[in-house]
Amino acid sequence: MSLALAGAALVPSEAEACSPDYCSYVEGWSSLEVVSTAIPTDGVLLLQGVRHGSTPEEDWLDKVDLTVTRDGQPIAGAVETSGVRDVLLWRPAEPLEAGEYKVEGSLDNPEVPY
Repeated sequence: MSLALAGAALVPSEAEACSPDYCSYVEGWSSLEVVSTAIPTDGVLLLQGVRHGSTPEEDWLDKVDLTVTRDGQPIAGAVETSGVRDVLLWRPAEPLEAGEYKVEGSLDNPEVPY
């Protein structure tokens, strides 16, 4: 898949006008992904994405729904800011036990009016 995308990026396409820049009016995330699932037992899960607009990351925390489970049982934790733009953290309430965890989540972006 990487090769197909790299090849497609080399194919020239017709330029389009950039005005108005629709993304400049949008407050939302176009992506948010887990950086790595290999974390230390006393560590946090890093989520990195691309955020548009100037709404502080603190205002997004209640719009991120992230569930971490182990053997089907939910693990207590919370999403928090990292101090780095476009990076959020999920911090477990207690140190994790070694093993495999499942991470599922969603983010509630506002409706775009156009």
